[in-house]
Amino acid sequence: MGDIRTEAFPTKKLDSRQDSELDRPVIESRLDSRMDYYASKLALRASLRYTGEDDQWQTSRSSLRERNEYMFNRELFSDVRFLVGRTEKTSIPAHRYILAISSPVFSSLFYAFGALQTEVTSREQVEISECEPESFLEMLRYMYYDEVQLTIDNAPEVLFLARKYLIPSLAEICTEFIASNLTVANALPVLDHCCLLGVSKGLEKQCWTIIDQHASEVAQDHQFVNIDHGTLTALLKRDTLVAKETVLFQAAVKWAGRECQRLSLPVTVENKREVLGDAFYSIRFPLMNMKEFTENVAQSSYLSHEEVANMYVGFNSNFQSCKVRFPTEPRGGFTRAEHRQEPVFRCTRFESTAVRPKWTAVTPQQSTVKFKVNQPISLTGVALYTPVMQSASSRFKIELRDCNDSMLTSHQADLDNRDDDSDTQDVIFSEGIKLQNDVIYSITVTSEEVLERFGEGQRSDIRCEGVDFEFFEESGDEEVTGQIPELLFQPFKEAPLSKAFAEDY
Repeated sequence: MGDIRTEAFPTKKLDSRQDSELDRPVIESRLDSRMDYYASKLALRASLRYTGEDDQWQTSRSSLRERNEYMFNRELFSDVRFLVGRTEKTSIPAHRYILAISSPVFSSLFYAFGALQTEVTSREQVEISECEPESFLEMLRYMYYDEVQLTIDNAPEVLFLARKYLIPSLAEICTEFIASNLTVANALPVLDHCCLLGVSKGLEKQCWTIIDQHASEVAQDHQFVNIDHGTLTALLKRDTLVAKETVLFQAAVKWAGRECQRLSLPVTVENKREVLGDAFYSIRFPLMNMKEFTENVAQSSYLSHEEVANMYVGFNSNFQSCKVRFPTEPRGGFTRAEHRQEPVFRCTRFESTAVRPKWTAVTPQQSTVKFKVNQPISLTGVALYTPVMQSASSRFKIELRDCNDSMLTSHQADLDNRDDDSDTQDVIFSEGIKLQNDVIYSITVTSEEVLERFGEGQRSDIRCEGVDFEFFEESGDEEVTGQIPELLFQPFKEAPLSKAFAEDY
């Protein structure tokens, strides 16, 4: 009997050439895999060198947030590209996974089943035309690593994007930022964004409150000509604007001229009235006096001969029995007769209002502001901050003195928390006080109550309605600085406002 092992496992001499042929496919496959590996690694390193990336960048960033921050707005590993801009497009790389875990809208866009997913997957570019690249990048920044760099210019648009893509935490941050940075200078452009984008009724209301109180200054601001037609119409329809109708008319005409340029139309009276459309019939010409109407409107050709004739009939009949298409209702709580008086202007000292903790204040509190003007004015009153708490009230004593410390007027007033969202309340003197140019005057406010509101962003040199105000450093208790936010004044007339009118105002 032979060897069992030999019979069970017979030995066979393999031909070396046959062995080589049998193993060649395996060997070649392994070589191909190894070559592919090294080729991809070399390609990645070449790509990283080309883009300035470090192929070991992960090792120096210990947290996921740091690694996401590194990936923000980079081509590395990006699998989608956004073309962003209303006119000129900017290409922005992104990563679908990051966007999908931050927004249910992007999650549906990139990973939902069906035709939409197929459409987006088949193309790597998504076009975004409702915003500018800077705002879109700020939304992405927040989605990548929970930071956002807001300004008063981009915040309304970032808020719009946060609401559209369902990112409520970002929307809350934007809303708080805008609300805390609203000023007379930016209230109109912020309002325009709010109206166009429909982002926040609360912010819109805050903007209107500021614009109503400072309508004359807002209407003469250089940004007025850039607002949307819908915002212009809404502004001209408001009953609560505190401004002369001549100022609003001139602002509307300037806006119309710029709109003609935007539409590449000749800047003519006919085209200006055409682009104003129905907004023109929201201008309340009957609130002007006859002299204002004659000098500013009647000879300007903006009204037809019939409209001008009807206006003069109205002036002679107090607009009781004439065919005038323009509104006759007064604005800002004035009567029509008061509108035809010289307007009261506001010199605003601060950019914004803040609230200090109540426990930091001591009573009584006193604050003094010194100032001078470059031409004679009639000082008719001041605006003071109201209490913060509902149903609270504060009693103030206001004293005006000249450079010789002589008392010019002393006035007492009780201020209540108001229901109209206003931080201030006007205190009107019994009669206007004539102030001479280049004389330093001081206003002292004393209160027995805690003054929680105060102004921030004090302006020392202010030009208001052609009058230059120069304010000097405020003195008083450290906890009370930032008081007397506004001075109310008129260009000086030999016959100042009557006592009856001042009290009615």
